[in-house]
Amino acid sequence: MIWIIIICIIVYYLYVKSKSKPIYNVPSGLRFTVSTMAPYSTILNQLQNIVGSVVIRFPGQDILVSVQIRKLNNVNCRVGFGISLEWSNFAGSNISFGNEFSVNDGSARFETNLATGFTTVEEVKKEIARQFKWHDIILSDEKFTVLNYGDYTNTQLISYSFKARYEKY
Repeated sequence: MIWIIIICIIVYYLYVKSKSKPIYNVPSGLRFTVSTMAPYSTILNQLQNIVGSVVIRFPGQDILVSVQIRKLNNVNCRVGFGISLEWSNFAGSNISFGNEFSVNDGSARFETNLATGFTTVEEVKKEIARQFKWHDIILSDEKFTVLNYGDYTNTQLISYSFKARYEKY
């Protein structure tokens, strides 16, 4: 009798655990493009979607990500983005990027000087933290860097780098 109860508990536990997993339908081919003329928050949202899709495509692999935003003047800011695969490449995984990217096997780089919306360093940091946050993707080696002194007094630079990983259970 005790064995039947134990088996029922195990089956129930496995059933509940299987229902709590996020379900992702990753298409066979992915193509990414990003606006080069938009508010930096819109560009960050597009970049966040790229990171999320790539991380899901490569479960168990660390994806290295770097984001930089630099104020250029009162209107424009530069948004730079880099994503690298640790031991895979994009072409072999049927992932392609638009002309606004420079791609080299396992890494892709995006940069625009036409972004807008940079207000303060603190607001930009909050937006970066808000955009690059997932409930099911693990982030590690997170590093925020702010340069707002010397040559960067009027053209502040915020840099955020991290490793992202999706564990498929």
